[in-house]
Amino acid sequence: MANQTLIRGGILLIFFGGLTILIGGLSEMLADYLSVTIRLLHLLLWIAIFVGITLILVGAKSKGRQY
Repeated sequence: MANQTLIRGGILLIFFGGLTILIGGLSEMLADYLSVTIRLLHLLLWIAIFVGITLILVGAKSKGRQY
């Protein structure tokens, strides 16, 4: 049950991270004065995506084991 939660959490992190990066990319074209904030946001979102991928891999790898 915990593995399912890990995988779902990872998928949500990747989905929302990707969605926000798209929105951030559009707003970066519109407003140059926010570029520093948007770059920091992009960095945090990429970290969130990598954490999501890691959660999915950990959940999938430990799925075969029974505790």
